[in-house]
Amino acid sequence: MPDDHRPETRAIRGQLDRTQYREHSSPLFLTSSFTFETAGAMADTFAGRGEGIIYSRYNNPSVDELVGKACAMEGMEAGFATASGMSAVFASSGSARGAGRSHRGYASCFR
Repeated sequence: MPDDHRPETRAIRGQLDRTQYREHSSPLFLTSSFTFETAGAMADTFAGRGEGIIYSRYNNPSVDELVGKACAMEGMEAGFATASGMSAVFASSGSARGAGRSHRGYASCFR
């Protein structure tokens, strides 16, 4: 979504690219793993030399959309989401201590 929209509009209307199924709302990716075209592509992705999603505990399109919407509402450029309140507390206190920023909630955003 273009950046010339207000943050509220980007948070509501922004979503992942549609799949070949042309769904109206964002799909939920309820899987723990993802496939690769070749073993070499998988090795490159796991080594950090290639783009892609490795494992849903590291990243997931559904979580990426949640983070994008939270950052749009907060007016931030990037962020991350945690799986539990306790991990959010740990991430918040650790990042606030190291970078001088405080984070709220389960999805944290930063400039």
